[in-house]
Amino acid sequence: MPEQRPVRRTGVNVAASLIGQLIGKASTLAWTLVAARELTRSGYGVFFYAYALAGLASAVAEWGYDPVLIERVSRDPDRVDADYTNAQAAQTALAVPAFTVAAVLAAASPRAGSDRLAVVLVCLAVLFDLWTDTARAVGSALRNQVPTSRALVVQRGVTAAAAIVTLVLGGGVLGLCAAFLGGSAVGVAAHHRALRGLGVRLRPRAVRLATLVATTRDCATLGVTVVVLMALFRLDAVLLGVFKGNAAVGAYAVAYRLFETTLFLTFSVQGATFPVMAAAEDPSVVGREVSRGIALAGSVYAMFFAVCLCDAPGVIRLLFGPEYTHVSAGALRWLAAAPLCYLAAALATSALQAVRRRLLILASSLVALAVNVALNLVLIPRMSGTGAALATTVSYAVLAAVAMGGLARAGVRVPLLRALLPPVLTGAATAGALLALPLPTVADVAVAVAAVALMWLVAQRKTALSLIGRMGGSGPQEVP
Repeated sequence: MPEQRPVRRTGVNVAASLIGQLIGKASTLAWTLVAARELTRSGYGVFFYAYALAGLASAVAEWGYDPVLIERVSRDPDRVDADYTNAQAAQTALAVPAFTVAAVLAAASPRAGSDRLAVVLVCLAVLFDLWTDTARAVGSALRNQVPTSRALVVQRGVTAAAAIVTLVLGGGVLGLCAAFLGGSAVGVAAHHRALRGLGVRLRPRAVRLATLVATTRDCATLGVTVVVLMALFRLDAVLLGVFKGNAAVGAYAVAYRLFETTLFLTFSVQGATFPVMAAAEDPSVVGREVSRGIALAGSVYAMFFAVCLCDAPGVIRLLFGPEYTHVSAGALRWLAAAPLCYLAAALATSALQAVRRRLLILASSLVALAVNVALNLVLIPRMSGTGAALATTVSYAVLAAVAMGGLARAGVRVPLLRALLPPVLTGAATAGALLALPLPTVADVAVAVAAVALMWLVAQRKTALSLIGRMGGSGPQEVP
């Protein structure tokens, strides 16, 4: 008789994932702020240059196994042990050569200098993160993200504590990388324990070479897409390092870290809605969830857009110190709209995956990457990090637009005007409040965002409750 596993309402999963991602991002931002102040701009750039290279290697290893794992287990939870084991085995088989190549190439680079060991440590840490990502994919597929969200909080908390202590004690770049690796190792153990609590076990005997080859072949289109999307996400830092050096990467990383920190909201909404969309038989359900996700999460991102557009130097100076105020403000202004574009692109590509249009995902990603590479090659030599930021935002806007067109071709109608109206109103209200309040940066932002957020919650409470309530269900068999 199949093992009965606890299933939670999607609203609970949204909350658990959101809280876990929020605490995790806050912890990461905390040690990032300390690193920006304790390291030189070049040292700060070394870490993020290595992290960008490791991210490209992790995309090769991931190869689309996690989305396919979620899709399969969402439809048949009884196969979770075998699918989870095979996904981890396949990823590890690809990860070892991919990370080895990345570490060797990065360490051999003339820009690596005396920090070659730091590059190797970062690659190993990102490999561990790849394993924990798959563990959280299992929690999402089983519609019980509470245990894996706790594990994420433990991982990020340990990493932040170790990194901050190491930096304050003068550990430098190498100490930061070692702390990052230690936190990732703790994360592997914490996620393993979380899955055991869900009744999920690694079953080495379930691994079959024929199964790994067949799964890898089935994921080929999605795997190439994952690599392309990660290139879109990390290639700008790599190109910036090649053209302008580690100091330019450090300046850009300050602005990019703020953009990256906001993405927890997208990941939470995407992780909670994708199993629902994958199990839906009516295309209107898929389009409705995309629209609601853009309306609700997009309203939060609209406030970020307004704050960065109105006072980018003040935000940079407040968080990272005066050293980065002028060199990073331009990049932050151009990245202000990137979270909203990323949200629309992520939800649209998730919807395409749910309706089994993977070739359309690949086509959208390739178009966006081509735009990104072309813009980076033209803009980085002239504008440094500001040009990379402009290329990033435009590329995600292109990805969202092409993916939405693909959804229309697939017969999924997304009511975009209804979805975009709340973000437009929220962003305009936040910008107006910021311009009207003659206060210091921290007070100005706090008052404006709090006032607009309160008004938004009052106006959108029915929509928010409807999203959580109608997306959720009492059991895995229910589809809203």
